[in-house]
Amino acid sequence: MPLLSALPLTAYQELAIVEVTADYDSSEAEVVKLARGKACETGADALVLLENRKQGTDLPPMQIGEHAPDPGVGEVGHKGRFLNSVAIVYGESR
Repeated sequence: MPLLSALPLTAYQELAIVEVTADYDSSEAEVVKLARGKACETGADALVLLENRKQGTDLPPMQIGEHAPDPGVGEVGHKGRFLNSVAIVYGESR
């Protein structure tokens, strides 16, 4: 399945948003493989990459006695790799 860096200039239909989250140390190849697998399940012709990044934790250590829940995916302080993309099929809307 082709991985595109921009939406095609030809007619297409968006089938699904494909989001993958993984460990910070996961390789780009691993997260792309997961995204392609999800896109294949939708019957897509191609996957358009919107965002592929690593997010570290740049927060200072917590003070003793402070208790806070672990940050969720996409929240400040969450450490991980994120890939956002769109599964598409070529052609006019059906």
